[in-house]
Amino acid sequence: MARILIVYGTTEGHTRSIARRIAATVMAHGHLPTVVDATEPRITTDACDACIVCAPVHQGKHPSAVMHFVHDNCPGHIFLVAGALKYTEYDFMKRILMRLIAQRNGADTDTTHDYEYTDWTRLRDDTVTFLASARLAIETRHEAAALVAAGPMLN
Repeated sequence: MARILIVYGTTEGHTRSIARRIAATVMAHGHLPTVVDATEPRITTDACDACIVCAPVHQGKHPSAVMHFVHDNCPGHIFLVAGALKYTEYDFMKRILMRLIAQRNGADTDTTHDYEYTDWTRLRDDTVTFLASARLAIETRHEAAALVAAGPMLN
């Protein structure tokens, strides 16, 4: 059983939903997930075997707390999952700005409705693929550790 740390940043809460869905998939595959908001102080990867980072993009940027975590920990496997437009939760200015951005990108522009673009099946499949690659890396790391530990006994 691998210990998987899932760090997320969120603005409207959708990324938290994505992180929780990933945790459910991790658990369903026999691993132990830990979900942590990137704004929590002193997040460490010391007690985990692998890490997944979930972050929204707003105005071309990820939340600063997520970027600090990534900078400090350098995760290597990245997959992208579309998020949501939550027009009904935005203030007036953000709603107008998001509508303009959506219009430029061919997305939905009716601000009286919210739109979810997350492909939950793809998210599950990408998570399972990540778990398989993480398991291989973990097994390799444990084998290497065992060989190093056994090294002096071979003399």
